[in-house]
Amino acid sequence: MFLNRLPKVNALVFVVVSIFLFGTCKNDLSEIGININPDASELNQKTLDSFQWICTSSPVDSFATNNLSSFLLGTIQDPYFGVYSASIVGQARLASLGRGFTDTSQLDSIVLYLVIDNNDRFIGDSNINIDLKVFEITEDLDSVYYSNTKLSDLSQIGTYSGPIFSNDSSIRIFAKDTITTSPTLKIKLDPSFGNKLMDKSNENKFEDNTVFTEFIKGIALIPDENQLSGYGGIASIDLRNFYSEIVVYFDSIKSKSLIFSNYSKLGNLYTIKNQPAQLTQQFEDTVHFEETYMQGLGGSQIKISIPNLTDSLVKFGQNIVINQASLTLQPKEGFESSNFPLPKRLNLFSLDSAGNRTIIEDFFTNSLGGTLNENENNYTFMITREIQKILNDLNFQGVISSKRFVVSIPSDNPLEATRMVLDSRKNIGIKLTIRYTLLE
Repeated sequence: MFLNRLPKVNALVFVVVSIFLFGTCKNDLSEIGININPDASELNQKTLDSFQWICTSSPVDSFATNNLSSFLLGTIQDPYFGVYSASIVGQARLASLGRGFTDTSQLDSIVLYLVIDNNDRFIGDSNINIDLKVFEITEDLDSVYYSNTKLSDLSQIGTYSGPIFSNDSSIRIFAKDTITTSPTLKIKLDPSFGNKLMDKSNENKFEDNTVFTEFIKGIALIPDENQLSGYGGIASIDLRNFYSEIVVYFDSIKSKSLIFSNYSKLGNLYTIKNQPAQLTQQFEDTVHFEETYMQGLGGSQIKISIPNLTDSLVKFGQNIVINQASLTLQPKEGFESSNFPLPKRLNLFSLDSAGNRTIIEDFFTNSLGGTLNENENNYTFMITREIQKILNDLNFQGVISSKRFVVSIPSDNPLEATRMVLDSRKNIGIKLTIRYTLLE
């Protein structure tokens, strides 16, 4: 009704201006600080970048590994991080119901195929042989597996020795058909396991997957760390891939498949041994170290404390607005190589007073960052909202917010067994830069 009282031209102007303002406000809500005041130099912008630092390494708590995008397999002998390994637990299910064997069927072979996931990087030396053992799990599988889970009640059903990574396609033969698939690890299993499946006394175990998974509870693939030579390696396995399966070949031309699907219980298990003293001594200390360590597979993370952060902000009271805040981390030179590349991405969390991880405020803006800048060879996190929240909590609630952060390698997306040494020297390997506007 209000528009009906305006002249037509004025009404049109009103609508156009309203649309413009709505679009502008929407953009302002998606970004904070410097984008609100693009010409911040006219608004007395200043920079604060001198802080105290306490950086140290600490162990990573265990975490669930059942919903990973793929699964790591292999073992690495690392001069800076010790020996670390990744094992796989997988529940095999029937690709098709029914026994499929006759009473006179004869086993030809039984083979485990594991499709390599090239979306995630291989870490280590791809030319080194890795020794693996394959076990049948004879206890009930857990619904959720954690990174530090230990297995028991195992019966060995296969071994493998050779490279666990390749970029070359694989050839699979199904009856008379030849199919090219993604690079695949092929492991022959013990005939006794195939004969167990084909035994007539077990014919009622193939009626449905509930019954079958009580019969064959699952398998485990565990690398043999004692046979490791050189660096070793860890690959990513696409366990849910259609061509990752156990195939029973029988009667010359016939086969029956067991698959790993979204309905399977799956998990990654990690072990880390022989960590060097320069790493483990930091687990108990609270002093600053100029060289700190982070490692995937639940190894270590880096805790960062900034004791004078609140003091640096409190002197301004409510007279500043944070335009932009960034935390930049520089890896120490000489610790990455073609065998041990830097992580593609890092995670940044805040730590509460109890030492628990909390989500950084900027996480919800999709602009937190933390990906590897290959030109600068560093990582930058945009933490503008996090710093503004610390200031707001202090000004309006009298609460001194957490001044501690933790940086870690993601447990998934990407999934890779990377590690990194941080040059945690003040303003050389680690730097916090806060740009703010001083209100008149």
